[in-house]
Amino acid sequence: NYDPYTSYGIYLYRSAYCTLTGNAFYDNKANFYVKGYGGDITYYIHYIDSTNTVNGKAIFYILDDHDKVYDGSVLDFGYLAWISCDHMTAQNADVEGILMVNTVDSLISNITSHGTYNGIFLVSSYHNDIEDCTLYDNDYGMTIDDGSYYINIRNCVAYNNSKSGIYNRENSNHNTFENCITYNNGYSGFDIYNAESVSIINCTTYNNTQFGVKTRLGIKYLFLENIVSYDNTKDGFKIEGAGMGPSGENYIKDCTAYGNSGYGFYLRFCSATNLTGNAFYDNAFNFHIDGTQMLHYQHSIDPSNTVDGKPIYYLTGQSDLTLDETNNIGYLGLISCTNITVKNSDVQGVTMADTTDSTLLNVTSHHSYYGFSLMDSSYNEFIDCTARDNNKHGMQSKYSPYNNWINCVSDRNKGGMHFYHADHCNIINCTNSNSGGASEDGIWFQYSWDCNIINCESYNNKDGIYFWSSSDRGNIINNSVHHNSRYGIYMSSSSNDKMIYHNIFANNGQYNVRDRCSNQWDNGYPSGGNYYSDYTGIDIFSGPGQNISGSDGIGDTPYIVPDGLNQDNYPLMSPPDGTSPIITDVMATPALQKYPTEPVNITCMVIDNVVVDTVKVHVDGPEGFTLEEEMNEGSYWYEAVYSILGEYDYFIWANDTSGNIATSDTYSFRVTDIVLPISSVDTLPLWTNTVPFTVTATADAPIAVVDVTLYYRYSEDGTDWTNWTLYSVDDEEPWSWEFTGSDGYYEFYSIARDETDVEDPPSTADASTGIDTVPPVTTIILDGTMGDNGWYISIVTATLSATDDLSGVDATWYRIDTGYWQLYNTPFTISDDSVHTVEYYSSDNALNTEDTNSIDVKIDKIPPITTHEFEGIPGADGWASNVTVTLSATDTTSGVDHTKYKLDDGEWITYTEPFDVTEDGEYTLYYYSVDLAGNTELTKEVDFKIDHDTVPPVTTHEFEGTMGDNDWYTSNVVVTLTGEDDSSGVDYTMYKLEDGTEWQEYTGPILVTEDGEHTIMYYSVDKIGNEEDEKGPFDFNIDQTPPTIELTWDDENSKLVADVDDET
Repeated sequence: NYDPYTSYGIYLYRSAYCTLTGNAFYDNKANFYVKGYGGDITYYIHYIDSTNTVNGKAIFYILDDHDKVYDGSVLDFGYLAWISCDHMTAQNADVEGILMVNTVDSLISNITSHGTYNGIFLVSSYHNDIEDCTLYDNDYGMTIDDGSYYINIRNCVAYNNSKSGIYNRENSNHNTFENCITYNNGYSGFDIYNAESVSIINCTTYNNTQFGVKTRLGIKYLFLENIVSYDNTKDGFKIEGAGMGPSGENYIKDCTAYGNSGYGFYLRFCSATNLTGNAFYDNAFNFHIDGTQMLHYQHSIDPSNTVDGKPIYYLTGQSDLTLDETNNIGYLGLISCTNITVKNSDVQGVTMADTTDSTLLNVTSHHSYYGFSLMDSSYNEFIDCTARDNNKHGMQSKYSPYNNWINCVSDRNKGGMHFYHADHCNIINCTNSNSGGASEDGIWFQYSWDCNIINCESYNNKDGIYFWSSSDRGNIINNSVHHNSRYGIYMSSSSNDKMIYHNIFANNGQYNVRDRCSNQWDNGYPSGGNYYSDYTGIDIFSGPGQNISGSDGIGDTPYIVPDGLNQDNYPLMSPPDGTSPIITDVMATPALQKYPTEPVNITCMVIDNVVVDTVKVHVDGPEGFTLEEEMNEGSYWYEAVYSILGEYDYFIWANDTSGNIATSDTYSFRVTDIVLPISSVDTLPLWTNTVPFTVTATADAPIAVVDVTLYYRYSEDGTDWTNWTLYSVDDEEPWSWEFTGSDGYYEFYSIARDETDVEDPPSTADASTGIDTVPPVTTIILDGTMGDNGWYISIVTATLSATDDLSGVDATWYRIDTGYWQLYNTPFTISDDSVHTVEYYSSDNALNTEDTNSIDVKIDKIPPITTHEFEGIPGADGWASNVTVTLSATDTTSGVDHTKYKLDDGEWITYTEPFDVTEDGEYTLYYYSVDLAGNTELTKEVDFKIDHDTVPPVTTHEFEGTMGDNDWYTSNVVVTLTGEDDSSGVDYTMYKLEDGTEWQEYTGPILVTEDGEHTIMYYSVDKIGNEEDEKGPFDFNIDQTPPTIELTWDDENSKLVADVDDET
């Protein structure tokens, strides 16, 4: 990696507005580099003219330009930067860096960039194309950063970069990499960090120091198609989310990973990822899914994905299924399943999440992250299962209580059986050994209460059994814990109230037992406690107080448990040993002894939970030969010369000081003085779907094999065979042939030849296989009540039937709409009203996968709903006017086909538009609708009556005021008009005051204030339009002004004269 303080000629970092002129930078690890921070383009604004050079070639640092072409075949430049440019082109050049900042709609073509930090570096740029470029000897071949989007990268090669070949980071979304190659890079071939909608298509990545394709943090809508990732030091594909937001909804199709030293494919902390047609094989660990939440396990992964040629079964939401060896499972996922049985299967990983009431029987899981991984899964049983050679724990159980592990083996994993927040689990008759090469714990508990370990053996681990962090209660009974490098059993951090008795703790490294908590280490007298190989007490007394003369098999003094206040009051003097010795690493050297006068050395390893007593080897050979001898101690070996030519079978017998006996499997070695060459075709898979395929053979001869000939014969049906036919001769080791043929059955044998002799033909074939290149054919039968227009009006039962003429059908899969793929077992039902799409396909035993079939299933079980509306003028008894009838029908699924109606006992009429009923009378309206599926609504009925209103309303008036004399009001007068209509009701009332005025609509009481003689006329109209005859005029008089009196004195007549006046 470049040191920015010593590796650069000049490095402008988070600087702005610098001016450079006439500078020369050469023979540095990196001559010239500019980098800002966080997408702020200010850090890239500098004034750098072309008098500056890198290794003698001009620097072109261009600001705010457009529509320019920089062609290296015409213009020799060493570094090119475009800052806030558009529609630019760079092509045909060998440079030390390309920088694009805030640049759009530009092209970089046929550029070689090397010897800098980022060969091509994009910052906040978009809608650009990069094609046919080569990037090497940089830190990063290409970096797309800080919100650069819609970048299309095609046909580029990135290799020998000290970090990643191609790095897409920090919200640089919607970018596409197509037909690119990355290899020999120091980190990843492709590194995608916190970005969405990135596509990598038809690319190859290999020999990278860590990952082929690596994603990190906040990855969504990732699309990977037809990528080959191989021979990387870690993983071929590591798709990892979490940290900066949800990660998922990725699509990974037709990708291949092989020969990687880590995982072929590792999916972690993502959700809703879709995998189809991917192949992972010959990796250290082929496939794994991991997470901390249920959503991290909810993916769509169909069995077109394979591990070492075997289909991945990733079942979601299924129940009541049985899978076995005929399903040829490569990896098993059970997500939100119930009552699943899996038996007799050899898989590369088991993942169970939110799965209950299921049983795994005789399942071996190997070469995965965990052998068996449980998340939020309960009430399951694992019987006779084996986890071996996994990268982490053999059995991992998180947040998964109430599971039983019975007769299970965890061997040669990095960790043994680990239980985290897994209460009420039982481990019975299980064996844990060699966890992490004796660097990890055999059986480990944290925050797990009420767990029982009974009749188990734990050896060659770091700690045989380890309880930590509030793992209280439970029983540890009849276990054998021995030969662990640190502790036999360790209780720590508040793991209390356990019953521990009748166990063997022997030959462990630092301590046989260690307890910092409070537990019961014996079962009282006379049952006793445990056997400890480091107990130094004697047994000359007996009784509960160990004070009665005579031995009883219990130590006279307690065994003090180290590291706390616990003690075993009744330690056992001899082990309750029912455990046989363990025999491993059995080997004969050489397995093929070509020189009968030379010895064969048989070796093995034997350990016991207490003490090994005797180890013997038993050999049976040709001509009745038999031998049984005690093996030399230590690593146990026996060496002898076997002069009779032929095959020898042998096994190892061992016992311990308790009398327990173990017998190994039977092995063989061969002694020969090879006269004729010998050869044999190696084992072939039962079926293959690819031609040509490779046939290999092994061969030997007294001196040297010259060549090997392959013979074959063919059968269409496996019964009638052709004659043996010579296929081809291979004259160079390794002996192999690319065999091609038509579909059918094949048998093979080989003939080896040395310089003088030829091998005799064998009496039977060496190997056989079948070629099946034709996928199965699946048909579907739908059973339900058919309505109209292709709609079912009932629940539909779908039955799938698959046929395959050669290898036979392996499995049939289906899904409804966009749900998870389901393994077909029995007919399934489709019940919801809707237009459903059922997709289905089958695969055969040769792993041919049928193209996905689909059929639309239209279901509408619910009839339409029709409502009515009457429009008219209500009367006192029914309707006072003609009635307009409107019918409205709805159907949310198939839609309404038609609506029918009738009045009383009339004919049914198809409703097309609102209709009027005009005659007086009492009516019953009947109506119903039919949908396009043929569902008929129950007939509805409604009564209504028409009694036309022909009588006009009647209006009356009322005057309100203070009445004086002679029908004169002496106050304002309020005139109130009241209209009444016994049927349709009054619509409006008209009036006019005084003769000759305009008619006005009456809206409320009328206030009249002027003195004088007044008249009012009025009439009303009902809602039908019946108009009352005009009434009036009606008179009323108002005089609110008193008379005036003017007094004068009449001198002539000597009297007072009053002049009285009233104007009204």
